[in-house]
Amino acid sequence: METNVQLVLLQVLKEKKASYSSPVTSNFLSKELNLTPSYVREQMSALHRKGLVRVRRGPKGGYYVEERKKLIVELDGNVSEYPYGSFSEVYQSLMREMAEQQKVISGISINGVRISPDYLDSMALDEVSAAVITTTTVDSLIIDTIKTAIEYLPKLQSACLSVAENIHAGRDGESFRLLNEMSDGLEWMEQVSHGLANVSSDEIVRRAFEAWHDRYVEQLLVLVSAMERRDIISIADICEYELIPLFAECEEIMTKA
Repeated sequence: METNVQLVLLQVLKEKKASYSSPVTSNFLSKELNLTPSYVREQMSALHRKGLVRVRRGPKGGYYVEERKKLIVELDGNVSEYPYGSFSEVYQSLMREMAEQQKVISGISINGVRISPDYLDSMALDEVSAAVITTTTVDSLIIDTIKTAIEYLPKLQSACLSVAENIHAGRDGESFRLLNEMSDGLEWMEQVSHGLANVSSDEIVRRAFEAWHDRYVEQLLVLVSAMERRDIISIADICEYELIPLFAECEEIMTKA
């Protein structure tokens, strides 16, 4: 345990932003605190042995504090400090707590950059120094996701119809451009339907999403195969007679969920 004098000495070093390039001398500290230089050196030696201060030798030498890196985690507005390099363990612990509370992550930023939670597996987690995490309840997530999907499904239906119409009009290039623009949305609907099938507490709704997801994935695979073969007739048929009805059916399921 540090003495009161040692705590004051540490505070002065921090206030003066003492560093290796700009250390603070014992003479300065003695004048600042009205202590003898020899007493200051004695106290600083004790702090040095504890690893709380560093010493720079030589004519321009003195004492400084090497700031230890910390991990700062903000969870729903509550800030906590952890040892630097411990984010993996902290994150796993938070995930267990969220599971017990039936919560899920709604947003996460790592070192100031907003990312998807799925991206964490590819990151150097021991280098994380700051994380901001927001959560929501599973029920709230389901409601928000369904609301967003219901608003987005008509746009996918309209895009599928445009693809088919462009093909029928001989504008194959335009149809492929539209398909490329739709790719993220098509993939998102697969993820949404799969997620809702897993988290829905209503057995009838869960089975409806499972059945829809399986048929949707089947049609996506057929569509990808047709695109690779540049089979424009099959592409038009899948978009107009398979995907559009599927999206309408999905909208109906979500409206009732």
